[in-house]
Amino acid sequence: MTTFDEHYVSPTWLPSVVTGEVAPTWDYITVHCHGELILHNDDAEWIRRQLALLTEHHEAGNAAPWHLAEASTEWVDRRMPAIAGVEVRISRMEAKAKMSQNKSSVDIAAEIERLGDHPAADFKRQVSLPHARAREELLGHIRQSRA
Repeated sequence: MTTFDEHYVSPTWLPSVVTGEVAPTWDYITVHCHGELILHNDDAEWIRRQLALLTEHHEAGNAAPWHLAEASTEWVDRRMPAIAGVEVRISRMEAKAKMSQNKSSVDIAAEIERLGDHPAADFKRQVSLPHARAREELLGHIRQSRA
């Protein structure tokens, strides 16, 4: 699943706008990490390893990925003092997704269409829409059992 920060949702995107009971909103996913902060500012080898790993990760999708080893050692060494070596040993994570879970499947489908290729559309297609459909099905069963 692709990650993203946030996006605006206009009432004009939603079929339920005709009810007059919708408002603009903002959808987002956030994660708060708690843990021990460790500084490695005096550990050039640790920083160099992290630079290499980070570069490999972000260059992986390129047809001709660049590698840290392609830069001259002297050039990298001159820049090392300006790089903060920070590690967080995570002990607890808290996450929240506010992604239209209170909306109907029809409105969520409309949002997905309007968002186009925005990464949030994929999240809503995989998570929000199936949950909305399941909720609607459950509510339908409850209504039938009460009738």
